[in-house]
Amino acid sequence: IFIPFIFVAGMIGQLFKQLAFTITYAMIASIFSAMLSTGLQILLGRYLGKGDKDGMKKTFSTCICTGVAIGTVIAFLVFLFPGTIATLLGARDEVHPMVVEYLRGYFPSIFLLIAGSGLLLCLQLDNAKKLSTIAIVLQLVTSASLSFVFLKILNMGMIGAGLAATAG
Repeated sequence: IFIPFIFVAGMIGQLFKQLAFTITYAMIASIFSAMLSTGLQILLGRYLGKGDKDGMKKTFSTCICTGVAIGTVIAFLVFLFPGTIATLLGARDEVHPMVVEYLRGYFPSIFLLIAGSGLLLCLQLDNAKKLSTIAIVLQLVTSASLSFVFLKILNMGMIGAGLAATAG
């Protein structure tokens, strides 16, 4: 969706190009996460079909621990090298400091986002449709509320936007 913005010319093109790179990389990360989640669903479904609760528990625990570990490593790298990572994401000129701020807010709590995805997956596999829907709505309301608090009330800027995106 955002890749065509990379090829827009002029001053507007330069601004959108930086945002397009960042959003494209974020979407790639989301796709990677979705693929892992889908793979986990398939594995857990197989164990569930066989009635192998121990296999389910081990697979789920391994996946959640691995996801939290990877999220922690990414958060640590972003904490140490936010400018370099922002540059790798395509941020240039006046957008670069905003991307660095957003990364500082987004990545420290990435493990919460990963753990939440895994727990939501468990609700879906357990066929708890109402509880799963409530969890998704609660996540949306929390994210919107935190965005309002962090951005409007506390005036935290891009760091607040990043925190609201992952904590919500």
